[in-house]
Amino acid sequence: MVFSLNCIILDDTTTFPITLGKIIILDNIQYDISEFRISNLKRYIFSKKKESKLSGISDPDDLNLWQVNVSKDKLEGVYTTEHITNELKGKKMDEVDFITNYFDVNHRPDKNIHIIVVPSTSTDYLYKRPRLDFNNIPLDLGQSPTQLLHTGGCSWDYQESSELEQELRKE
Repeated sequence: MVFSLNCIILDDTTTFPITLGKIIILDNIQYDISEFRISNLKRYIFSKKKESKLSGISDPDDLNLWQVNVSKDKLEGVYTTEHITNELKGKKMDEVDFITNYFDVNHRPDKNIHIIVVPSTSTDYLYKRPRLDFNNIPLDLGQSPTQLLHTGGCSWDYQESSELEQELRKE
């Protein structure tokens, strides 16, 4: 028995199948399909796609899997997990559940997309400029403010005199 699921990575256009048999070998351990957990499926997908599609991810635990059953053309304009939930009626797959909780492994699935892989991202800005640490800036009493950083005319930072720094540090 061979069971195949069509997957896509969120914000990508290329689908890929994940083919599972009655027995699945992952990290030199044999699993029966009925005992294959979603956490194992994440590792399986990661091992198959880490060199290409998931090259920026270092840990399979940084992947979230969403169960859907939609045609590929319905994915246009879907960029967030809110879109997956609201527009596609997707369900986030829990790591401790078995794959059989989500898919009938005895039934041949159609050609729709079955799993959307969503890499976890930081909630912080990717290119956020770090704040200046005034403790590590050398201060000169006799010097007027010195330009420290010029970012294309959009922003300027100055080194202030020690007197001003002391005033700013007062409680």
